[in-house]
Amino acid sequence: MKAHDVFPAVCMPDYFYEQLANNMDGDWHLFDPHEVQTRKGWALEDSYGEEWKEKYISLVKDPTVTRRVIPLKDLVRLIIKSAVETGTPFVFNRDHVNRMNPNPHKGMIYCSNLCTEIAQNMSGVDFVDQRTETVDGETVVVTVTKPGDYVVCNLASLNLGRIDTNSQEELGGLINSAVRALDNVIELNYYPVPYAKINNRRYRPIGLGVAGYHHLLAKTGTPWESEEHLLLADRLFEDINYHTIRASMKLAKKRAP
Repeated sequence: MKAHDVFPAVCMPDYFYEQLANNMDGDWHLFDPHEVQTRKGWALEDSYGEEWKEKYISLVKDPTVTRRVIPLKDLVRLIIKSAVETGTPFVFNRDHVNRMNPNPHKGMIYCSNLCTEIAQNMSGVDFVDQRTETVDGETVVVTVTKPGDYVVCNLASLNLGRIDTNSQEELGGLINSAVRALDNVIELNYYPVPYAKINNRRYRPIGLGVAGYHHLLAKTGTPWESEEHLLLADRLFEDINYHTIRASMKLAKKRAP
């Protein structure tokens, strides 16, 4: 059904691409997560990579588990048709993201926000206890919970159209200031829920993106469909990546990792 004001995303496992490459005339099986959890005692989404692939194949081979079967070609056509009409669904390559997870010992990454610039461990809030206490002569109910990984992120952008991207001194200086400012927000921010504050100070997640990209191309006279454009993009984002990691490293030495 068309829902032009809803912005969906699709988490793509590697096995989906593998099937597209090797078995385009095959089928894709869609399962009910609740039924899988009830029948098997595990959730398919709690794994990724080879473990996910093995569990998915085991479900495909189990005739007792209900599913909806869609030809791969039809599913790809639906995704492309939706992308042409609405610009969605956004695509999140969950296996690749989890392989690159800097904190795999603390959990896994299930999905992202739509623009996919945030990739953090996710886990639910666990109930611990509930009791009654007397406060100012009145009985109140106190619920104790164990905070999970409540994803939050502080974001900022570099305005490329206003920066001399050929100057490493200017680029590095601006990025260093931006990273420090973003980290300062973690300390100064107002948190509407305590879980966000705990997670923000545990992982100190920040995201530094860019704006004004087309302005940069116009200013430098760089044609969009050109080898020159590809070289510029490759160099520029390598530089941004380097200076951002360097700024983060310097901050970690000063304020702890």
